[in-house]
Amino acid sequence: MPVSKETISGIAARQEWASRPLDAIYAAVFIDAIHVEVRDGPVANRPAHAAIGVTVDGKKDVLGLWMGSAGRARCSG
Repeated sequence: MPVSKETISGIAARQEWASRPLDAIYAAVFIDAIHVEVRDGPVANRPAHAAIGVTVDGKKDVLGLWMGSAGRARCSG
């Protein structure tokens, strides 16, 4: 389902989710990132990180979203 730029901007501007209280315990926490092209001056590939928690009731909560720097991080694992 397509979502307009205006809808995304409106959701991001509110950030009510970022100030809500979090649960004390999460059954699982998933941390992942996707690299996206960012046009803030010169185009750069930057990681967009997300942390998702799963409550003991099975509900998913967004714990955090943030953009990484334009460096070239590598995983050695």
